[in-house]
Amino acid sequence: MERAGAPAAAGAGEWRPPGRHGPNSLGEAGGPGGVALLSRQFTSPIILILLGAALLSLLLDSPTDALIILAIVLMSGLLGFWQERSAARGVAELVKRWFYASPAPKRSSSLL
Repeated sequence: MERAGAPAAAGAGEWRPPGRHGPNSLGEAGGPGGVALLSRQFTSPIILILLGAALLSLLLDSPTDALIILAIVLMSGLLGFWQERSAARGVAELVKRWFYASPAPKRSSSLL
């Protein structure tokens, strides 16, 4: 049986796919930077609602409530930033250990 792109004289075990696409590996993604990661923590709907509540508290002459709400939002954002940054570093370390240390499985000619 002949495969598309394989020379007619090549045996089943000798066939190699065309090299026009490059290696079958994941590129190294840098991910979002620290500032982008931190700013992304303050875009969830619940955080926006809390920021609106803090603004409303300021407008209704209750600065203590507004400061408490803003402190909660700030702590939540910093905690989310820290967790997401730690998770990204962990995934990067796993990718480095797993994908670069394990060779790709070889094709068996008996399955062709």
